[in-house]
Amino acid sequence: SNVLWACGRLRQIPAAGAAEGPSSAVPEKEKCLQARNFMRSWTGAMQLRLSLCNAQELSNIIWSFARLELIPSRSFLLAWFAAADVALARSLSQSSFLGEGQFSAQAVANSLWALAKLGLQPSSYAWSRWIRA
Repeated sequence: SNVLWACGRLRQIPAAGAAEGPSSAVPEKEKCLQARNFMRSWTGAMQLRLSLCNAQELSNIIWSFARLELIPSRSFLLAWFAAADVALARSLSQSSFLGEGQFSAQAVANSLWALAKLGLQPSSYAWSRWIRA
């Protein structure tokens, strides 16, 4: 999630030649294709690991997509919502003490901002969990 967060923070997706500076000989169309391929590879690999992410990582991931103005694939979103739902349930079932892996107010706010920015809405059941978190 840190790689995607950095991309979102910079509003930049890595492409070949990026490390070589602006005078790179890679045409802009090729850079766009390489950036798209990077995102496909990253989301494909990360989708398999979303269930292992803590609340902060899940928040960073969806926030990054919003900052990059990229809507993830349907399968990625389903996996993200499932992982977020588990993390929300864990946050709501534990004591008021904010433990590791729980959604902080900042993580909830960032996630909801990102979902709104991407035009995505949780189910009404999930929405009630987000509000209680």
